[in-house]
Amino acid sequence: MKKYLTLFLTSIFIVACGSKNKKTVQELPVPKKDQFHECKQMEKEEINSFVFFTCNEIDPVIDFPLVSENKVHVAFFLRKAVSELYGTTLYTTEQMLLDCENKEVIKKTIDFKETKNGISNNLRIKNPSGKGIKVTKSKKDKTARELIQKHCPVRKGYERIGTIQYDFKNILKRGKLRNVSSFDGWDWDFTTTIDCKKMIFGINDQPDTPIQPKSLGYSVFKKVC
Repeated sequence: MKKYLTLFLTSIFIVACGSKNKKTVQELPVPKKDQFHECKQMEKEEINSFVFFTCNEIDPVIDFPLVSENKVHVAFFLRKAVSELYGTTLYTTEQMLLDCENKEVIKKTIDFKETKNGISNNLRIKNPSGKGIKVTKSKKDKTARELIQKHCPVRKGYERIGTIQYDFKNILKRGKLRNVSSFDGWDWDFTTTIDCKKMIFGINDQPDTPIQPKSLGYSVFKKVC
């Protein structure tokens, strides 16, 4: 177990990206359908005389803003269902979010519009799906878990470096050793121990792994030593 934990933290100390900015809630405008492009057909064949497409934003928001107390925006998507037989096009705008409280990636429909022979029939429904439709559970998806660790709000009083959050305001000093309460942004609380003299680190009072120069782990070293 100790070997596994050390390998995990080593990867954070070497390759992770740092972030300490506190997120504030933002209100994002819903993109219009002409603000999407790169539409790709989802199914090879028609379904009930409809062909389905998914489209990406032309100018997406890429900084993962907080849009409510516990939800972080990932992206907007436009889904199109086109039927030449009926002369009908259905437009559905969806938003992908990180649900930081429930540790899930969710997707919800936020706008729906229908046109008939190029003319809108004024059938437009906003927020038809209520709380949203869950499409990915992060406990089963490594990418979703990493997104939540990197982009959900930081625990109060902590600072994030990579995916790990540290309580630099309450460092325990014992001679050459420094103990820092740490949180992996998911469900693991532990203590990072750094030997300031030997430039080594480890888990729970057992520093035994060298800190690489110019790594982000070195940033932690500079903060505590």
